[in-house]
Parts: sequence; C-alpha cells; structure tokens
Amino acid sequence: YSFRYEVGGATTFLKSYDGVLTADGKPFQAECAKAGAIPGVKASGLYPTFEIPMELTEELKDPKKGSDVSFPAGTKVGYTPSVTGAKAYQAFAKRLMAQNPDLLRDEELTVVVKHAVRTNSKNNKWGVLEFKLASA
Repeated sequence: YSFRYEVGGATTFLKSYDGVLTADGKPFQAECAKAGAIPGVKASGLYPTFEIPMELTEELKDPKKGSDVSFPAGTKVGYTPSVTGAKAYQAFAKRLMAQNPDLLRDEELTVVVKHAVRTNSKNNKWGVLEFKLASA
C-alpha cells in the first residue's frame, strides 16, 4: 500500500507491505493519519501499489540528446508505480488474466515496456510505464 501527500509542493510517499507497518517499521495507519492532519496537506489517500522486478533483455540508452548514459542487457531494475502507474499496470494484468491466466503463474514474462507521457488540466507532465507482452 502507499499513501501520497503533498505539502508546499513537496510530495512524500508512505509505503507498507502489509498495511500494518511502514517500510521503516512505524504504524502505517497512524503515519497516514498524522500526514493527513498536516495543515494545507493535499493527500491522495491509500492506493494499492507493488514492486515490479525487471531485467533488461537488450541495452537501454538514455534518449536525451547528447547523453552517453546506457544500461547493458542483463541489468536488473525495479519499478514501483505511482497512483496512475499502478492503474496502467493493473490494466495490463487484467488483460493477461482475460487472455491467458496461466501466464500470470509463470515466473518470468518477456514484455515490452514503454514510457508514456501524461498531462493534467494544468499542463503538468509526468510519465508512467506501459506494459505489453513481447509475443503479442
């Protein structure tokens, strides 16, 4: 679980693996209540999230012009999605479940991961990852 809150433009995430304690051992519900009581806070409330371990199957180069940053195939990376990113991953998992539930029992899936830009009504941009089966 995650709880996102913003105060004065600074965003903070509280995380719990079991809904009882935060990742650093504090009472999760009490920490959420404490954050929600801060004057001027904007809170998203609780939302489900997860950690997605991945391994690159090919070299990944930074797309920014002039950057020489790259990650070789075999690099292990992880992704913990935001509220909007969690929705995108849940939609992917639901499609898999509808197409072939046995795929979700596999220990490894080869997927194509793509960055998608999102923009809100205030023209603030952020990104989420979109997933699709490599064989699809």
